[in-house]
Amino acid sequence: MIRMSLSRFALVATVGMAFVSLSTVCTAESVRFHLKSGDTITGELLEPNETGDYRIRVGDRIVVIPQNDVYTTLEVGAERSAVERPKKQAPGSSTKDVLRQLQGRLDFAGVAAESVRVYRTCLAEAARGDWDFSIKTSSRLLQMEPSWPDPQILRAQLMSERGQAREAISLALWLETSAPDDSLALQVSATCYRRGGFARRAAQVSEKMYTLEYPIERAQYERVQLWWPVDQRVAEEAWAAYVRSDSLLRSPWCREGKILHRAELALSSTDWEAAQAAVNEMNERFPWARLQSRPVELRILERRLRESETSGHIEEALVAIDTLQALDSDRDSEWKARRVALIEHHLRRGLSEGDFVPLRSWAAKSAAVFRGDPEARRRISERFQSMGCRLVSTSQLELAEHAFNEAKRWDVLARPADIDQLLRAVQDRVRDDVAMRRTLRVLRAAEIIRDAYPERRDQMLEELSGVVRDELREVATADEISNRVAELRGIFLRNLDATKNPDALAEGGTAAGDAAANDMIRLTTLSYASLSRYFPHEVGTRWVYEVPGGRREEHEVTMLTPLDGGGWKIDIEIRPDNVRRGHTRTVYMRGGDVLNGFEKSPPAEVALRYPLSEGAKWSWEKGAMRFTRELSRPNDPLALPGGTIEDYLVVHSVNAIDGGADRQYTTWQKIYYGAGIGIVKIESEDKNLGRTLLEFFPVSSKPQTAATD
Repeated sequence: MIRMSLSRFALVATVGMAFVSLSTVCTAESVRFHLKSGDTITGELLEPNETGDYRIRVGDRIVVIPQNDVYTTLEVGAERSAVERPKKQAPGSSTKDVLRQLQGRLDFAGVAAESVRVYRTCLAEAARGDWDFSIKTSSRLLQMEPSWPDPQILRAQLMSERGQAREAISLALWLETSAPDDSLALQVSATCYRRGGFARRAAQVSEKMYTLEYPIERAQYERVQLWWPVDQRVAEEAWAAYVRSDSLLRSPWCREGKILHRAELALSSTDWEAAQAAVNEMNERFPWARLQSRPVELRILERRLRESETSGHIEEALVAIDTLQALDSDRDSEWKARRVALIEHHLRRGLSEGDFVPLRSWAAKSAAVFRGDPEARRRISERFQSMGCRLVSTSQLELAEHAFNEAKRWDVLARPADIDQLLRAVQDRVRDDVAMRRTLRVLRAAEIIRDAYPERRDQMLEELSGVVRDELREVATADEISNRVAELRGIFLRNLDATKNPDALAEGGTAAGDAAANDMIRLTTLSYASLSRYFPHEVGTRWVYEVPGGRREEHEVTMLTPLDGGGWKIDIEIRPDNVRRGHTRTVYMRGGDVLNGFEKSPPAEVALRYPLSEGAKWSWEKGAMRFTRELSRPNDPLALPGGTIEDYLVVHSVNAIDGGADRQYTTWQKIYYGAGIGIVKIESEDKNLGRTLLEFFPVSSKPQTAATD
């Protein structure tokens, strides 16, 4: 009688007086009871006891609050917004399914015929979508049949569906205490709790419903998926309890067992892909059952490991080993040993490659494998160096340069144990090329070796110079021998770091250390005669060019300024037609280079580089731009308006700009330098930059000397 009066009163009194508040001010599962005495008790809502009294957890205590003495109304806290039709609700029982079940219970209602008739109309209107009528009618039926839960089940479902959380949870509390043995009432109550944000309470009520609907084993099984999104610890305990009763997962309701059985069948027929798909589905849908799917997963991984080892897919094999270590820690030492053996086998197989291209391809694919292995990286670098020396000794110079670059990427400090023997083979090749007068090949080989072993620069310079003298002593003049040795010295003495960007060679220089400064002076003196031959620069020297549009342009050397450490700063005034004073271009001649710049900016281009050999190349980068130059010495005469010249060289310039997103823009020029004249012609992609020499006015025939003061 107490339960009946309270239940009826709790539903009728939703218009409000004193109240019990389910509030988000506390946790998502908390409830706040406002007592008649004016006191307030806040705690976690638990399931009612056998007499229907409410129980809440306050700290470590469980407080029992009698139904008939606690409140006069029940209401969810105002912090929870009650929207009419929320866009997204928590999952729960569908209204259509609830209506179907309630319709099937009409014949067993056990209430007055008039109440059944009113209720039947209520169900029909709810099915048509008139929920307001159904909710109001169900509320009146409570007064007519206070012990009949079905109308209130419908009412709670409709309110929950509409997002009226306060009223729906009030009805859920009433249904839970008034119809504790009605599975549909518990199902709808759980839906009300879940949609109101009380996930734990919803799980507890659903658990009671499963106990009513299913056998003990099935109810225990359903608890797992019920509790997983709420409390994984409880779900894992429930799963462990279920597995103890059904270790083979063969119960007809066990979904995990069906997928696992499918995976095992796929394994038995060696359909590894189907087995992996089943395991993936198992782990995704039922993460609590990973322990049961692990044996199948381990077998698949071991098979994948064997296949990867056989096919040489080292990264896939290492991923498989890492996964096996994580899943099967009992065999950790075995997997570690297998990893070491796999990497060593892969390393030896790669280093056994006899050609550069396959070795480079293998190294590129293995970069991630050896990223954290300094010993392996050292061995790979040494292998590339050995191959680079062999390629130089067979005159495959482009491949040799690539091989040494690869060696630096792997380990810049590594050196082969037999480096002296490797370099002797290089010297033998240089000896043959010197004897055959293959000057360009000799210089290119010297440049490659210089870049590969900078710590041996002085030693290699002396040894190669000795080779040149020995081979040419009987067949060449002293001047030719001196020129060949001078070209070698030019290759070895250039300060690579300082010439990488022309900005570093502004007036005063930036070369670090006395040794580098001395090299700069020696190289300036050595290269001066050759460079000044193609770039005369006495003050007063003038050139007159034809520019597009039939106009003329005059260039004149106006000033020479000695540079510290040797060389000249050359100011050239450029005057277009009918202009008394033009702009000034500044040229620096030092360190074996001719560098172009402007009056108020540092040099921006290496126009010429000593030695001036056929096929010589140089390049540098600045920001997103890359500059490349290549020198050639054509044999055909060059016809100009003022006559024909025989002795000249051509510098082909390509400037590339990285535009991002795999876009690159390039421009080109060809600059012709005549011996004793300087620039005689410019061809350009941009026609406005073209120039052709019309007249040349030298100051005297006396050659300029290198400045050393």
